[in-house]
Amino acid sequence: MNFEEVIRKTMPFEEFKLKWRFTEEMYNVLSNEHLLEIKALNSEANELIGNFLFDESGLLGQYKLNEGQFKSIIELDFRTKTEKEVTKWLENLNINSDENVLLFWDSWGSAVTNWKIFKMYYDDFYYPVSDDLILTNKNTDWILYFFHEEIVYFGSRI
Repeated sequence: MNFEEVIRKTMPFEEFKLKWRFTEEMYNVLSNEHLLEIKALNSEANELIGNFLFDESGLLGQYKLNEGQFKSIIELDFRTKTEKEVTKWLENLNINSDENVLLFWDSWGSAVTNWKIFKMYYDDFYYPVSDDLILTNKNTDWILYFFHEEIVYFGSRI
């Protein structure tokens, strides 16, 4: 999958199915500066990402990372952690703050942002119970899989 080509397949943020998470007072209202860091991807990009993650690359199976594709997999149970502990765990993944990351929610759509924005608003990007959220970088060096049952898996390929 050509990351640079996929992230150019954007759509207006107003059309993004999950925009309410970032623009409505009932949930969270991000500053315009931070909203501009989140690019909603169109349905073509969403299909390309899904096909790559689940079919072409073999990185993901049904509700799990395919262990043979990763050097290591770390698991975190959100049900037993505080927000501060989750934030620290994300920070300890040592992902560059400026690194662009793809976010894939399957039928909800996909987006691209940087790691800094994701870490700041992870609980707006990921809603336990309703979401399965997958993140990766342009080289798929790692996959961060937020499973809807509040378990998160970080698979490193490097």
